[in-house]
Amino acid sequence: MNSLSKNNDSIRSTPNLDPLLAPLSRMELQNLIRYVVIQQPKSKDSWERELAYYREPIHPTKQGMYWVPVDPTPIRGKVVQLLEAGQHMPNIGQALESIGEIVQLMEGFLEREDARNAIVIVEAITRTYLEHWTFLNRGNGECFAFFRVLDLAWAEALLSADLSFAEQKEWSEKFYEWSRQLDQEFVDYPFAVTLLALRQGWDDPALQRVFVGEISAIGAWDDEVPLHADDLAQVRLRVLKRQGRYEEYINFAMAEGQTKEFLVMLVQQGYLRQAVDEGLQWMYSAEQALALAQALLSHNAKEAAMQIVKHGLTLREPGRAELGYWAMEKAVEWGQRNLAIKAALFAFRARPSLDAYKKLQIWVDEREWTKTREVLLSSLSIHGVRFADGQIDVYLYEDLEGEAVELANGLGSFEFPVIAQVMEAVQKTHSHWVIQNACSRANNILESAHSHYYPQAIQWLQIAQRVSKEKHLIRKWKSYHAALLHRYGHHQELRTLLEHL
Repeated sequence: MNSLSKNNDSIRSTPNLDPLLAPLSRMELQNLIRYVVIQQPKSKDSWERELAYYREPIHPTKQGMYWVPVDPTPIRGKVVQLLEAGQHMPNIGQALESIGEIVQLMEGFLEREDARNAIVIVEAITRTYLEHWTFLNRGNGECFAFFRVLDLAWAEALLSADLSFAEQKEWSEKFYEWSRQLDQEFVDYPFAVTLLALRQGWDDPALQRVFVGEISAIGAWDDEVPLHADDLAQVRLRVLKRQGRYEEYINFAMAEGQTKEFLVMLVQQGYLRQAVDEGLQWMYSAEQALALAQALLSHNAKEAAMQIVKHGLTLREPGRAELGYWAMEKAVEWGQRNLAIKAALFAFRARPSLDAYKKLQIWVDEREWTKTREVLLSSLSIHGVRFADGQIDVYLYEDLEGEAVELANGLGSFEFPVIAQVMEAVQKTHSHWVIQNACSRANNILESAHSHYYPQAIQWLQIAQRVSKEKHLIRKWKSYHAALLHRYGHHQELRTLLEHL
């Protein structure tokens, strides 16, 4: 039994003590606590840390004036359960995604101004993950990447809490210790954002100057801007927004170069004209233009949104495809044919799609379509195998089967839907390619001996079998099928799958 199983056995749900504790008087509760301390000896410092949360009221919450801690035991048990299940998966990502959803539980507590319980949740997850993550298959790197999820969650939870100086120091020491441990496991920048948040806090003089609008070239820092300043800025902005500190949000976003957030908040606070002017001056990506245009449109500022869209169609990545396709639809609603064409061209070059291609075929003047068509088709090759589904849709629409086959050849075997679409479309003219390619992809999966992917190998073989029958090549198929049974017959699960072909 591995360490995960052993620890899972030790994690049990605690009984509901509320009915037992409710009738007790203050004196009886104090006596009970003394008894528990005697029965479970810990260091004095440890008990003081745990009891400190109960000594004083914290900021008012929607539940009341006093902090009532959540029980972390079920959370730890669920995380262990997911990690244990992840040990048996070829891809740990599904288990980590589920744990990430548990991390998101803290958002509800933050919304209710209960940062202490948000800390309880993320601490339970972190401690459990630290205890068990080394038992996972870490080959794909997702186990390492999950520490970033925890890092950002910790930074937000701690910045949302009204920590005393002593608490900040204690947490800093804890994170330095965790960071040293993870450095030995080759985790990149473990808890770097959290440590930066604890170092700067909220009282840092440079940060305070920014909040009141005193902005310098290095933003909210006294000297060199640290490596993870942008990550921390995003976290801090979420906290400021949740707390309704909008003026500080705007000043801080501007100082830290968080252009999209700065512009959108200007709109949300009613500064529409300023948002447009600042956007035209400072926007550098289509993503920023899309966010600003959508914000303006949500405030019924159609003309201003259109102005930002036109400017956005001159900007670079990220977000070119998203802006282009959104602007294409909006331009149609607005009756702006030329803008719709410009947006569709912009979108197609960024991420090809048959939808944009067909719309351009309708919108572009018939005399200009031949030239436009050539430009669009020639632009497909610059993407390589990226956006293969959109490229193949266009190639097949234009009966360019050779181009579709060439692109499909470069795709990995797990791009089954796209490649199968090509095979279905070209089986009459490229039957030998379909059979050979499908069998080759199936062989690669079978040779890898990853039983999790055997069903996909069978899908490839079913395509080869069907086309072989249609092309009267059934004798060759039977010979190939028999060879597969001979080679893999010792594997019961695989043999059963092959026999059903």
